[in-house]
Amino acid sequence: MDIRRFLTSVVIYAGTSAVATAVPVLLLPLLTRVLSPADYGLVGLFLIYVNIATPLVGLGLNGALSVRYFQDDWDFNSYVNACVRITALLWLILSLAYLLLSPLLHSVAKMPTPWVLAAICAAAANSVILLRLAIWQAERRAAAFGATRILQAFTDVGFSILFVLAIWQSWQGRAFAMTLAFILVGLLCLRSLYRGGYILRGLDGEAARDALRFGVPLLPHLLGSLTLSFADRLLVSNLLGLDALGTYMVAAQIGLVLNLVIVSVNRAFAPVLMRLLSKEDDAINARVVRLSYIYMIGIAMIAAPAAVVSPALVTWVAPPEFEPAAAVLPWIIAGTVFTAWYYTVTNYLFYAGRTGWLSLATLVSAGVAVPSSIILIKAHGLVGAGQAYALGQLVSFLVTFGFAIRAHPMPWIRAVPFARS
Repeated sequence: MDIRRFLTSVVIYAGTSAVATAVPVLLLPLLTRVLSPADYGLVGLFLIYVNIATPLVGLGLNGALSVRYFQDDWDFNSYVNACVRITALLWLILSLAYLLLSPLLHSVAKMPTPWVLAAICAAAANSVILLRLAIWQAERRAAAFGATRILQAFTDVGFSILFVLAIWQSWQGRAFAMTLAFILVGLLCLRSLYRGGYILRGLDGEAARDALRFGVPLLPHLLGSLTLSFADRLLVSNLLGLDALGTYMVAAQIGLVLNLVIVSVNRAFAPVLMRLLSKEDDAINARVVRLSYIYMIGIAMIAAPAAVVSPALVTWVAPPEFEPAAAVLPWIIAGTVFTAWYYTVTNYLFYAGRTGWLSLATLVSAGVAVPSSIILIKAHGLVGAGQAYALGQLVSFLVTFGFAIRAHPMPWIRAVPFARS
């Protein structure tokens, strides 16, 4: 492993993610003083729809690119072209399906149909962005990756200030700003793919079929992951109301800072891990396991003081009507730690091509998270939602770890010095 290059990538990924996350968080004091908790709840609901639509449109094909890039069996340019075309087709199908079913879904969505369609468009643009980012990640071009993330963050913030303060002064301004930022950066990424030779006239049918074979079994995992991440928020909205959802979203937004730093480290390490595993060397595998344990302990040590000061963070970023978020934030942070541990082991299932196992693990975890959320929210209100989120992420890590051990055996015990003695 090139330690210097790896650490440089981590710094770039973590730094740009910190900027991309910090900018929206710094908007919280402004938005929470302009938007009511109910308005902020609708912003959260719009974000949920973007996140639900993204795997339905993108099928997680960015993950396929991250794997196929390191394999010589494919014309990679044709493979990328197939993924882009699949994304465009699924966006069209999902938009038409919702438009036809909107009379039935309107009361469930709690949001006007044009805004749900805007969320689907934002999801399609986000899927294109993820494809472009996956290629840069595989090429270990961290600077290009980071520049795109920062551009999206500042575009989002600039549009938000314009449309929330100057025009709407309501949740619609924030939703429109997010949609516009996704579409603008998505078009720039599409142009970058075209100039890179990845958008072709024809379609490689075998590449398209392989991409679907990768993505379709992954869909239950992606939807299950969304259930783990957003069931608490949807249930808060339905059981406690939009005011409560707005308060909960403040805690979730602050917790996102730690989560994106975690994702940054994983993005830097995933391409390195793929190369290391392909060597099939016992000594290298033991080293990877030890680094994994160090990382897991380190994340927990970072999160502990963050949980202690969380009430002060909420007081700083939000007015008094959002104060209940302070009791929720420690549980959000705990769930984020378990998410980091999950990312540590899930890469092995990707490497082994066991996306079906990953889907099964996620569905099992979601099956625990949903009833737990209902029980805990009814018993403890907003705090119960945070507790259910943490529990769901813990179960997800444990189940996925078990499957990863079977899919690609690693020296999880032998690599620990005291275990060998």
